[in-house]
Amino acid sequence: MSTPSTPNPSTPTRILIVDDERDILDLLSSCFADKNATVVTAENGLRALQMSESDNYDAIITDFKMPQMNGLDLIKHIRTGKLNRKTPIFLVTGNADSDSIRKIATFGVANIIMKPFSSNDIATKIIAKIIAPPKAQVTYDVNFINCCTHAAQDVLEFYLGSSPTIGKPSIKTDTLTHGFASGLISICHKSEILGSFSLTVDKLFVANLGKSIFGEGGPALDDAMIADMTGEMCNQLVGKLKIHLAKESYYISIGLPEMVVGENHRIAHKSKNPVLCIPIKCADSNATIEICLTGAIEKGEPPQGASESIDSGYLVF
Repeated sequence: MSTPSTPNPSTPTRILIVDDERDILDLLSSCFADKNATVVTAENGLRALQMSESDNYDAIITDFKMPQMNGLDLIKHIRTGKLNRKTPIFLVTGNADSDSIRKIATFGVANIIMKPFSSNDIATKIIAKIIAPPKAQVTYDVNFINCCTHAAQDVLEFYLGSSPTIGKPSIKTDTLTHGFASGLISICHKSEILGSFSLTVDKLFVANLGKSIFGEGGPALDDAMIADMTGEMCNQLVGKLKIHLAKESYYISIGLPEMVVGENHRIAHKSKNPVLCIPIKCADSNATIEICLTGAIEKGEPPQGASESIDSGYLVF
């Protein structure tokens, strides 16, 4: 199977730009005039999909709202294809509220380009993304890790009634979660995806969770009930995580969980960097926290115009 390789700075970069407005296509194309790039364009998502199925590209830039096929549908089709399923894709949008960012984050975009954008630096940012320097070591701040583990302890103790035991952290290079039910939560700052956080549990944990919610004589659990039950638990985890992060002055945006259930489920973290795994023992069942970041998450002040409530764990950006 042919997959795009990392471009060499000395060879032309092939870029596909998709937008239904000719002026935007021309403007985006002009950004790469002196960047040693070969630019091809498509005026709708269907045409872009055809082009992506017949040729490799080093980067794809697509508008969000288009007739016939919008940007998210285009990305979804490209990600299931053969030629460009690993190609960095950049989404152009003038609407990036929290709901949109959460949805976009699940599609594996390299970055979000906000309208109106500056033509002076847009090409530089994209070229820097696809021709990456040697990978720097990712720092997993111990305070950030503690926030994640404390949030998980709070939620698991609430649901199961006993204090969970946190195990020794380890590193894995496989970005897929492994377990029976997983909730993957995107971590963002403004429009930048910083990584993801997940909670994965085994089958016995799900059975114990069902007993704690429905009692010993509760109904048999099917996949839909398990997804709803563990999804609600992960929603509570998001709230607790916001509380602990805000107390430590980490002001980031956290998406709603993406839930999967089943013996052979596949859900991947948002970065290809090594994944930090923290095992948790809950009585006779097991859970795992996983953290995968694109770089160090830094402390700071709330963004201008942000409001916060530590008690509720609610942050508005």
